[in-house]
Amino acid sequence: MSKADQVFLELSAEFANSSYGKVGDRFLTVRELALQKHISLKTAFAIFGILKKNGMIVKEKKSYFINSLESFRKNLGEMRLIGCIVTTLDSPYFATLVRCLEEEIHQFGACLLVASSEYNFQREQERINTFVARGVSGIFVCPWADEAEEEFYNTVSVPMVMLGRKLKNVRQKTVIVNNQSSAQKVAAHLIDIGCEHFAYIGQNVAKRDDRLFGFRAELLEQGRKLPMENIIHTDYQDHQKCLDNIEALLGRKPKGRLGIFCYHDLFASRVIMLCHKKGFDVPGEVAVAGFDDLPIAEELSPPLTTVRYPVKSIARIAAESLYARLKLGSGGENTCSYVNAELIVRESTKKF
Repeated sequence: MSKADQVFLELSAEFANSSYGKVGDRFLTVRELALQKHISLKTAFAIFGILKKNGMIVKEKKSYFINSLESFRKNLGEMRLIGCIVTTLDSPYFATLVRCLEEEIHQFGACLLVASSEYNFQREQERINTFVARGVSGIFVCPWADEAEEEFYNTVSVPMVMLGRKLKNVRQKTVIVNNQSSAQKVAAHLIDIGCEHFAYIGQNVAKRDDRLFGFRAELLEQGRKLPMENIIHTDYQDHQKCLDNIEALLGRKPKGRLGIFCYHDLFASRVIMLCHKKGFDVPGEVAVAGFDDLPIAEELSPPLTTVRYPVKSIARIAAESLYARLKLGSGGENTCSYVNAELIVRESTKKF
């Protein structure tokens, strides 16, 4: 949303609460609005244009006055606000997902309000309650609840579409990438290029790690082992601890080619950096694969093999599902749509 659109939405809620008085009362000047909302005069003029277009204010001589609120309520009813809660906005993946969701719902005449949970269910719960209080019509959410907390989602009064995780006890539409099968593809690829040993690096806050599950399952299926000491769960945000954990893993490297699968590309970038620092050849001695296909993947040396998320497909299916529930009162409230990811093979897992 533009700054003008954001301020207009704030004004809409304030008009609804009669914060500026009743019909016929004098409204702010352009300069007063700019000062109150900490915006430029140019943005304030744009907002006045939106207010006049929507019938919320009228100009008489040199002043603006509050117009019929019936006209305002009609226009506000046609403008849908959709909430969106992702795990963290620091992640390039979630930033891309938000952008794609915004593009999709814009086609339906809606605006997106965005917040993050930062891996904290209580924070997520507070954001959802705030969105509902602000009058959103629906919510996209990347849920972060454990099984004991899941019942909360069933109490939310607006339709939701869950993204990324299927919750056992939640009756909401879910759109999810088949992480398990994607991880199985990575394991099969690392075996095919001749890796003799295997390791996994994951995020230590993950509630359920389908990537690890699929990776280990495929290795077992093909008669390979993933030793417990080679499963590293660490915190990417704790830079030094993360580096220490990866360095310890590399320090235990046995003879033969080691294949390392990382929960995301950012972990993989640190693995490659430390391999260069420690004198391990990538991909000769250590083959590295990531997940998400972030822009950094192609810029690494060597370029990173990774799993590409179909972000646009996720956003399209999620937006269409929510739109169906809002317009038609349906949309598979208790169903799950799976989308498949693609393994992108690059030089970090080159076959010799």
